[in-house]
Amino acid sequence: MNLRSLNQNIYIFLCFILLLLTNSYFTYEESLVFGARDGFDYFAIAHELGNIPQEKLVYHKAWRFVIPSIVGFIAKFFDLNTYLVFRIFALIGTLSAIYLFNLILKKLKLGISHIFFLNLIFIFNPYLFRYFIANPTMLNDLVFVNSALLIILSYVKNDKNLFYVGLLLGLLTRQNAIFYLISLILVKIIFKNNSFFKFKDIIFSMILTLLIFSINNNFANLYTEYNDAYSFTNRFNLLTFNYSINEFIIYNLFLLIIIIPIFAYVFMERKIFLKKIIKSEFYLLLFFIAFFICSTAYVNGPNMTGKNLIRLCNLVYPLIILLIVYPFKLNKNKNIGFKFIYIPIIFLWSFHPTFSKVEIFNFLKLLY
Repeated sequence: MNLRSLNQNIYIFLCFILLLLTNSYFTYEESLVFGARDGFDYFAIAHELGNIPQEKLVYHKAWRFVIPSIVGFIAKFFDLNTYLVFRIFALIGTLSAIYLFNLILKKLKLGISHIFFLNLIFIFNPYLFRYFIANPTMLNDLVFVNSALLIILSYVKNDKNLFYVGLLLGLLTRQNAIFYLISLILVKIIFKNNSFFKFKDIIFSMILTLLIFSINNNFANLYTEYNDAYSFTNRFNLLTFNYSINEFIIYNLFLLIIIIPIFAYVFMERKIFLKKIIKSEFYLLLFFIAFFICSTAYVNGPNMTGKNLIRLCNLVYPLIILLIVYPFKLNKNKNIGFKFIYIPIIFLWSFHPTFSKVEIFNFLKLLY
């Protein structure tokens, strides 16, 4: 495959089309069964906008009301099916994330061949875009993926405006966007005057966080009652040790599903490990955001998080890819035989037994 003879964007777009052709498309009722139970609250906010019954909503999901409200407003304004509008935005959000990730890779100058293969890993992750396309009511999480990408892109493009857009989208969609602010503060403390971020950025980010969180909390308090979803016992259920060794081992193996393809690619293409990269502010920003987002999911443990660990860590999957790949100077167009084997393997890897129409892995449906 000579990626220089044709615009690699064509290949990436064809990968996206292939994803769409092989993906499952659940109805709203099916989505509640197949991995999007949270979508009940988001759909209720959108579909019953202006007349939301209090008893229907869960506090921490009602907190994330902005995106579903926008969906509901558009559906009512244009007299469209609410679930259809969720699906349209899910497709737009998927394309947006692919575009932003591709732009980041180009800005980092990783090489045209490597950019293609890393996009391949990103697009065909069996738990990422397949999940959102099949279950479009989980749009909040997809917007959060885009928010993380915008924050990283702001750094590589030296554009603070992109940072604030990313921060705002994150704050509107998930509570753990607080870790964007914490990561910002940490890198500022470490790099002081050499940091990309100024003191005024921290102040403005804190004000924006307090404002958005206050609005979201007020909405949640208005339409539901607080529950214990964020209690210490639930948030740190891992520390209760009320699970078996086998359950703990299986719990930790879940993440291997999404990170083995990255490590395999780096193992075959690595040339030099660049120590200076892991000491840079950019790398530490990646690390802090990814670490905090993933660790908050992980500490819930096998009983509370379970297989959702993959979905929640996928919120920062492009950052995980960069964390693993970026410290290495990769070979140029080496291991051609490996790459021709790697492409069909990645394509097969993407066939989730639930979110894909291809039934090759159906025997793993209860585990995968």
